[in-house]
Amino acid sequence: MSSEAASNAIAELSLAPRTDTAKLIQLPEALLPYRQTGFAYIASLYSIGAGFPLDSVKTRLQTYKYNSVWHCIVETKRSEGIGGFYRGIVAPLTSSAFVRAASVAVYSSSLATTSQFFFSLYRPPTEGTPALEKIARMTPGVFFAGCIAGASCTLVSSPFEFTKLVSQIELLLMKERMGAAAGGTAGQIVASSTWKVARGLVAKNGVKALYSGYRYHLLRDLIGSGVYFTVYDGFKTGISSVLGKKAHPASVAIGGALAGTFSWIIVYPLDTLKSVVQRDCYSTMMGFTKKADIPKRKLSNMIHRGMYRGLGVSLARTSIMGMMFFSSYEWMIKNF
Repeated sequence: MSSEAASNAIAELSLAPRTDTAKLIQLPEALLPYRQTGFAYIASLYSIGAGFPLDSVKTRLQTYKYNSVWHCIVETKRSEGIGGFYRGIVAPLTSSAFVRAASVAVYSSSLATTSQFFFSLYRPPTEGTPALEKIARMTPGVFFAGCIAGASCTLVSSPFEFTKLVSQIELLLMKERMGAAAGGTAGQIVASSTWKVARGLVAKNGVKALYSGYRYHLLRDLIGSGVYFTVYDGFKTGISSVLGKKAHPASVAIGGALAGTFSWIIVYPLDTLKSVVQRDCYSTMMGFTKKADIPKRKLSNMIHRGMYRGLGVSLARTSIMGMMFFSSYEWMIKNF
């Protein structure tokens, strides 16, 4: 019974659940093994495209001083136009969507192993287990599977994220470097494309340049992904139990929004530290700043209020993206 209960619990947590309900469209048998990764990729494209302008504002607030979020938005629009909010979007559309899809696949693959390990230490939840107890028993396996998923994808995601960040702040750095007048516009300076930025970094400093700030990226994604999947599955399970329906659309949407909110609150100082370190690295690579003039950054730098600059806009972004991603993903999984 314990083995059956464990299998049922893991199947319920899976992001590709077994279901006997009728499909809107029946995929060919040959495509079924790839539907989970494919749907996660499509849902990622959808959510990343919608949330990218807010991501751009978040990065600018983390790395430069603005009077407020609105000041950042107005100044970006004035100096760079609407395109300024989408600068660097090529990198996440081609990489982050793939990484998110890979993360979902790794999470689902790891979940059985991590959950079985913890269920060997204590009794797995059963059909009649109260919702809160059920969530508590599932949480350790979910958290560690999420950590594995987040950490495993950083070798691929880190270079693209650094390139994206450089694309987002390049004009600000160049404007600062050239001492542009306060009334001038960054539009007078021609920005590089995402791929040109990447090629320039590799040509100047080798492939290792693309991994600037990697340790902070790894730590952020390891912790953040663990919290992300834990919060999503916890709230989805809890809300669905109240509504009396597994994977209720409302529980999926709320769970997705809260997953982004909770995980980002926890890892945001790490993300700010990562962004600042990467900005410093790029500035020294390009000769904008001497290495000796840059203060040493360390984890203890996270312990002050300034590390939460831009948190509000970031929470709005991650909530929207989480809601859109999981709602569209779960809908596709259910109907195709």
